[in-house]
Amino acid sequence: MKLESALHQTLALDIGGANIKACYTDHTGVLHAFSQPFLLSHHVDELVEALNGVVQRCPQVPQQWLVTMTGELCDCFENRKQGVHAILDAVSTVAGQVPVRIWSTTDGFVDMQYARENSLAIASANWHALASCLGRLHADQRLILIDTGSTTTDIIPVIHGHVATQGKTDAARLVHHELVYLGGSLTPLMALSGHMQGQLMNEFFATMHDLAVVMGACPQELDSVDSPDGMPYDLPSSLRRILRMFGEDLNVDWQLADHAQVIESLLDAATGMIQFAFNHVVNRHQSIDVVLIGGSGSWLPCQMLGRMENPFAVRMLQTLWGEGMSTCACARALIALACETNGK
Repeated sequence: MKLESALHQTLALDIGGANIKACYTDHTGVLHAFSQPFLLSHHVDELVEALNGVVQRCPQVPQQWLVTMTGELCDCFENRKQGVHAILDAVSTVAGQVPVRIWSTTDGFVDMQYARENSLAIASANWHALASCLGRLHADQRLILIDTGSTTTDIIPVIHGHVATQGKTDAARLVHHELVYLGGSLTPLMALSGHMQGQLMNEFFATMHDLAVVMGACPQELDSVDSPDGMPYDLPSSLRRILRMFGEDLNVDWQLADHAQVIESLLDAATGMIQFAFNHVVNRHQSIDVVLIGGSGSWLPCQMLGRMENPFAVRMLQTLWGEGMSTCACARALIALACETNGK
């Protein structure tokens, strides 16, 4: 896909707490997308360096920036306003004199001064950018977007092109079941306590990434060391960590089938949490035409919908945009929204 010349050499960023996701249009207007792991809460003083690293991965020096974020929620910041300002400071340092536009939930793209003065409209606005973009593409339909990332799931109604959430802030969306703090990888499995039969240890022994590995929903990572125990995300290591959550050990002669009941109980709890919120959102609208699934943790809502009787069409964002672009969907959405803005 090629874009108009006004958007050539544009860098769009979704700056999160675990990853910086980027979409870049080169000097010919061709789109490129990539995700760079970056644990903001652990390395907040290195954000400028990380952003410089993103710029270095671009084929040419960006001539404009488009920005959205969720990283302001990290506990290294006293509050969201401080987090927004810290991220904007880093962006300003790296962008220099290059124009920067930031997405807000109230006024679309805004400049740096507006963003600093209205930080709560900037905080965690990436979901709104993606939903607004998809609303333009499905203007004649009643759509629900389920976007599952590493730690959260957004459940966003988009009705005839308009974002129809009852909340705009994270606090309000949690109340209205439009945001669920359960993702497909980084969420600790102890988050499922209280949602399943039996007891789980309230310890950081295993994550949703471990469940994804044993489900075959993601590739094994033999060189990974960011797991709870520092061991790889391979099948035996993930299963051992999961069993530890139940106070059990992995036998030398283990077979995955021997632990099917444990895996199923975790999957029931995880999909049940998403389905509970999804049903609340669906029931607020007369009918839904399409459910669109996206995000790096999309395996989880796919599992949920596979257990339901669905009167609506189910589509994957990766089919619409491709695997790489769908992983960086919020950044990709900024590019599409900028195209629309420039066309006016």
